[in-house]
Amino acid sequence: MVITQWGNIPFSRNGSQLSLYTGTIESTDIPTIMTNTSFESLLNQCTSVETIPNINDWNISNVVSLANAFNMSTNFNSDISEWDTINVITCENMFYAASNFNQNISANVINKNGTSYVAWNTKNVVSFKKAFQGATAFNNGETENNKTNPLSWDTTRATTFHSTFTECSNFNQNMIRGEVTLTISVGDVTTNFIYNAWDCLLYTSDAAD
Repeated sequence: MVITQWGNIPFSRNGSQLSLYTGTIESTDIPTIMTNTSFESLLNQCTSVETIPNINDWNISNVVSLANAFNMSTNFNSDISEWDTINVITCENMFYAASNFNQNISANVINKNGTSYVAWNTKNVVSFKKAFQGATAFNNGETENNKTNPLSWDTTRATTFHSTFTECSNFNQNMIRGEVTLTISVGDVTTNFIYNAWDCLLYTSDAAD
């Protein structure tokens, strides 16, 4: 089975859009993603999908959940460094056992189509539980033992980090806690986006439930 076009029908808001899909994806158009869409179990256990054309151009600014999004998608390794995660509130099990995934997903400024935004802005995420558990290849886009791509995320609202990096055996990046400044330029206007990386002041529990 091959998906060759997304067409004009919007993705379901309820998640599991491609869960358990066993084919490949060749579609180069961009799917329609509505407000308050959940990407929970988006590619859950899709072991046949390695890359998705133009997935980096998907506008996911309306997505509220990435829980289990790539859970056990053991071959997936597409570049998603430009995803706008501003409204995501949970990354629980996001890359659980996604054993081939290794892309740079640090917060970064994207200038596209005349607008600028901060990709992988995680300031609204409450749970990072098991986000990378078993993601054995993940090193934020770097090769083994290299650490030139620090994973700088805003975790000011996160309350749980249970097993976030458990069995993420290749991960070797710095996770510096402190103020990060990203410069956003739109035309002649320049502003600074400032956040505290790995600020865990709201952390409450690492309970295994």
